[in-house]
Amino acid sequence: MKKLTQIFIVSILFFISCGLPKVYFFEAKPYLVAYKEKVDKNITITFGEEIKDSFIINSAGIRKMEVFQFKKSLESSLKTTFNDSYNAMSFTDTKSNDGICLLILKINPNWHKKSAITTVSSANGRAQSTTRFELDSKIYYQIVVFSNGVKVKVIEKEVYSDKSTFLPKETPDLLKDGIKVMCQELYKEVISIK
Repeated sequence: MKKLTQIFIVSILFFISCGLPKVYFFEAKPYLVAYKEKVDKNITITFGEEIKDSFIINSAGIRKMEVFQFKKSLESSLKTTFNDSYNAMSFTDTKSNDGICLLILKINPNWHKKSAITTVSSANGRAQSTTRFELDSKIYYQIVVFSNGVKVKVIEKEVYSDKSTFLPKETPDLLKDGIKVMCQELYKEVISIK
């Protein structure tokens, strides 16, 4: 009976540890010291319908990850990015004609295989190889920028996180770092629009 209890506990712990990595609310803090400016306008940010609050990052051959509270995380990260540079900042459901308006149509996080390590082991005369990938986060985004109601720019980019890892448990940090890089790049594009 004691052996059965031990097997049960080990099985439960195994299944818990094999669950998908999860990311909940986070705030990316971009490094913008060299680019900081003060713009005498308001900025409004509107999320398009394709921006989901929860989803699964699922790339072929790469571990999946569940993401929750994504819109709230984006709001917080974008507020950290733009708040000090504009007179006022707001998030609305409709496009604003006052000042700068960012209409965020797509933000698609994914994984990028940066490199691979293959190890070969032998047991009972049979060779077996295992490949592990070094991953970084790839963020594709598409944003339309308006100034006083007039479309002035479409920003469509793909950026990669500065961090990378071979360890699946560290993939949540890659997503956060990828959003940080996205915010830095977005700031550089938008701050020049007057």
